[in-house]
Amino acid sequence: EPGTLVMVMGTSGCHMLMSDRESLIPGVAGIVRDGILPGYVGYETGQAAMGDGFDAIRRLTGKSEFGPLTAAANLIPPGAGGVLALDWFNGCRTPLMDGSLKGALLGLTLQTTPEQVYRAALEGSAFGLRWIVDTLREGGVPVERFVATGGLPSRNPLFASITASVLGRPVVIHGAEHGPALGAAILGALAAGRAAGGYDNVKEAVSAMAGAKSRVPPARTVEPERNAAAAYERLYPVYRQLADEMAAPGSPLRRLEGPRGC
Repeated sequence: EPGTLVMVMGTSGCHMLMSDRESLIPGVAGIVRDGILPGYVGYETGQAAMGDGFDAIRRLTGKSEFGPLTAAANLIPPGAGGVLALDWFNGCRTPLMDGSLKGALLGLTLQTTPEQVYRAALEGSAFGLRWIVDTLREGGVPVERFVATGGLPSRNPLFASITASVLGRPVVIHGAEHGPALGAAILGALAAGRAAGGYDNVKEAVSAMAGAKSRVPPARTVEPERNAAAAYERLYPVYRQLADEMAAPGSPLRRLEGPRGC
């Protein structure tokens, strides 16, 4: 529905929104009328690394599996013990559209643990998502509801909880683990039409194949945690200040040599 940000969270993040309004928002490259469903303006944004960034941190910490690392990170309070991650491990797509930018970890000490670094990466990615939401809203496009799909919200409850708390709003996790594949099937049914066993109407197809009366498992809702949300309200401006400073011409990150993102 218009105003619902659908967040596909996997190796990277692809976040899509439909609206009755058309607004050319700096930093949002994908703005196409009828681009998602007929009759609406589609806004397509994204993060160039999400799950891939988490996996890079896992390898960096020397851990072989996510399970124990995530369980340990879940015991750490919001703020990751003073560690902050800038989530540009593959550049920044929205809103900076700059693949040359690099990520960063700040606040490391001799006592920093692997789970603190990992939690900081989860929080940094959620901060990056909130920046996208702020960009859309500041551009005059309402963002009123959040729906998540993909492997991460299905398999990483900690990240889903952090995301809800950073956004300060409930996140509905759709019952289809492979949401993009289901969406492709719905489009296929629409292309076939009723005469060939499909559907002629978008809302009918969505309701039958992905709605409450479909065979897809029920959606679940992750609520923001009050204390975590309050902590992230204090930390998010720190993330934004760091992002602004590191994206500026001549910043330390821009002066570092090494491989660039894509």
